[in-house]
Amino acid sequence: MKRRGTSSIADDEPSTKRSRLELAEEGNSKAKFEAVLESETGTMNSLHENFYERTANLRQLMQDVLKHKSTGKNDLSVEDMRRQGVVLISTLKQINRSAQEQVKGQRDAVQEGKRRVDSLQLALQNLHYQILHLKHEAAKCLDFQAVDQTISLISEEEAKSKVQAGDTDMSEMDDSHSLMLTRLNMELEQRKELVSQRCGMSNDKDQIQRQILAMRDHLAGLRPGLGALLKATSPVQTALQSSFAECRLVNETARYLPEPLYLLFAQFQAYSESCRATASNFSFTVAITGDCDAGKKISRRSIEEQRAKFLRKESDSDREGGEEEDSQQQRRKSKRRRNTADEGQRKAMVLQAHPMTITVGIAEKGCGGVEIVFRYLSILNIVVMQATPALQAPAVSSCSSLVSSASILNDLLEEDDGHHPESPIASQVLRQLGISSFGACSSEVGLAYGWVQRLAGLPCSSHNNQQMDEIVKAIRGRIDSRFALLQQLHALEQCEIPIRGNAAAFFPARLSNRLVSFAKVKDPLSLSWVCLSSKACLVKKTDVCYLAQLERKTGDRTQLQAAVFVSSSYPCVSPMFILHIVPTAASMSASSTQSLSQFTALRGMETELNIHYSDFVDGSHDKVDILGLLMRRLQMCFDVLVESSVSKPNELVFTEKRLLLSQGGRDHARPFCYNSKHQTFMLR
Repeated sequence: MKRRGTSSIADDEPSTKRSRLELAEEGNSKAKFEAVLESETGTMNSLHENFYERTANLRQLMQDVLKHKSTGKNDLSVEDMRRQGVVLISTLKQINRSAQEQVKGQRDAVQEGKRRVDSLQLALQNLHYQILHLKHEAAKCLDFQAVDQTISLISEEEAKSKVQAGDTDMSEMDDSHSLMLTRLNMELEQRKELVSQRCGMSNDKDQIQRQILAMRDHLAGLRPGLGALLKATSPVQTALQSSFAECRLVNETARYLPEPLYLLFAQFQAYSESCRATASNFSFTVAITGDCDAGKKISRRSIEEQRAKFLRKESDSDREGGEEEDSQQQRRKSKRRRNTADEGQRKAMVLQAHPMTITVGIAEKGCGGVEIVFRYLSILNIVVMQATPALQAPAVSSCSSLVSSASILNDLLEEDDGHHPESPIASQVLRQLGISSFGACSSEVGLAYGWVQRLAGLPCSSHNNQQMDEIVKAIRGRIDSRFALLQQLHALEQCEIPIRGNAAAFFPARLSNRLVSFAKVKDPLSLSWVCLSSKACLVKKTDVCYLAQLERKTGDRTQLQAAVFVSSSYPCVSPMFILHIVPTAASMSASSTQSLSQFTALRGMETELNIHYSDFVDGSHDKVDILGLLMRRLQMCFDVLVESSVSKPNELVFTEKRLLLSQGGRDHARPFCYNSKHQTFMLR
């Protein structure tokens, strides 16, 4: 059975003839239907008139009967009225039957009309489908392109030049058809040559592949012999202390590392070999740790597919979330609950690290060392690290935040706390999970420092391209500085100021004050005089605050409090001091001029401690001892402050310290600068 839309054009003429006959028949039927309708309409009108007339007569008859019965007469007229009523009722029944027959006839006529309308509608649809089919066929004919129009042929100029070079008659090239045939023949010959060349190259390729397979089989046959040779020469390797077999095993394992970790391992291994060759005075080890069997099953392609699958899934969920805004409220609530249940699984999937890791150990002789574990987060495409310090210094609880694994390598080469990786993929994934920054989850996986990303070959916007030796040197310097800091803090907590080597020559032999206490302050802003200082804005959240209290040994035992802020970049960033004199009864009764002079003197002491600390880092002694040296300078300046306050300005003073001038200059500055050569105090 053929579809209407695919009927052939040969059937159009008979179908047209049939449609004309049907239209003529439909016209006659319509005229007949209208005539019948008019006759039936007249009949119905006459029936209505008879019905209304008979009902009026019956009503009048019933009223007459009621009237006669109410008067009590029972004559022959009532019986006649009853007979007339029966006749009228029979007439009404006849009218009812006629009306029902008329309704049935009209109903049949309506059904016949509906049937004719449906047939006309089907004929109209058939014509519509035929028109669409003819239009489609006409469009195909108009859009038809020959094969020669879809391929690139030899140009006409090139074809004519080749014909002129041969013995072909140029008169045959006058019309376009002959020119096209010539171009097609030339194209056919050219393609045959290309096919023959392709077959020759394919044969050469197969021959080369067979040679490669033969060489591979030959190399595979050498492997057992080489293994037996290595096993036989193992005593010789042991005698020569050669680690060839061990290095071969490590290199085979390193093949399964992800690319960023492999770059790190290659650089660390090369640096370790150079350290062993130069007999360095520190220890540097590198090893591949973790689950190597699980790492061998993960390929680079699987890592990229997993990352792409996660990003695609997140984008689909965001699109579904956007479409849900137009749906019902109940659907939104159920989707929200489902997303909340899956959030933990998605976060665990994102923070899952590669099973293989790299462990690097750096140790200084007599100081201790640090062990660093590098991991690769495949979905975030960043390398994180966890450092475990092991310093050979007395335990100081107040310095735990500076030597913890989360902060010991902070700000190593630049201002970098490892909480803000510069990976665009990591930023996108964390934003989709609703995590503001990587620092919120760094405690679970580790820190992503910028220098680690640069060594691993990952994207990083920083322009600092430090080499491996610079990074290792910075880590060694951090180990030495933290070891020295722990020693100094331990001595200060014992109320002893550590001074090593010839640094004692930079201070007077005798000081008239002592360190009473030195303790850590959890909240430095709880000290009112720290909040009021203009230097409070320079304090960072990562700085550790200590409160030192000095007391004079003689006199009224004046006390000085100092808030000492130690930076995480110590000793590259010198400790900052904020000073305060503990009020006494005498100081509270002093005049405003004396109070202003004391305030100016304290600011001068802070300037001497916070700005002129470079006197101690000129190469004469180690910079890691800067905290103890500044604490000794604080003692010295405290003596100068107290002893220079007992005399008038611009007057020679004869005290325990040799002060050339107690005060000088417009600001009445105190002589806090000590000349160790002449053992005198002078203005700076």
